[in-house]
Amino acid sequence: MTRKLVCPKCGSRSAVEFLYGYHSEEAFEAAERGEVMLGGCCITLGEPRFCCKECAYSWGEELKPDKMPLIQTIIATVGGYFGPNYSLEADIKRGKLKYSCTEGGKGPSFEKTITDEDWKKLIRGLKRCEFQYWLDKYNDPYILDGTQWSVEVTFDGAEPIRKWGSNEYPGRWKQFCRLMSKFAGDKFG
Repeated sequence: MTRKLVCPKCGSRSAVEFLYGYHSEEAFEAAERGEVMLGGCCITLGEPRFCCKECAYSWGEELKPDKMPLIQTIIATVGGYFGPNYSLEADIKRGKLKYSCTEGGKGPSFEKTITDEDWKKLIRGLKRCEFQYWLDKYNDPYILDGTQWSVEVTFDGAEPIRKWGSNEYPGRWKQFCRLMSKFAGDKFG
């Protein structure tokens, strides 16, 4: 069974892969059935890899999957004015994780050691959450209060990647929160 792609913009599970090059009769038939999206015959760098059939958003790989193991730190926060605020900072070089949850000025806060195996599980989980396809920004301009979140990953010798949102989330946000909860050993999100 293949996993359905999730659109990073609208969260729909009706995304399909682009097919580039000279198309066969079978490719045209697959496109008519909605199984693929036909791209052009010339393949150039930066072309989108996937397309959502619901909202027509196209995306590619901003963060290559082979680069994900090079992640050195991850900082994730989520919270709002009326609810709990969660913060998780993990650094594989130091082997440390800092976690806090505050609500009304109270809540658990701790540090713990993380192993290489913990880190590998986290990176595999990020791939399953399709973090590499998330947009940089998710924002619902019609909600003034609510929940804000951010995720920043850093690499050794490369620019950090920052993703954030205000009352809008990527398609696999709940899966990401479960991953962070399991990694921290406490609730996240």
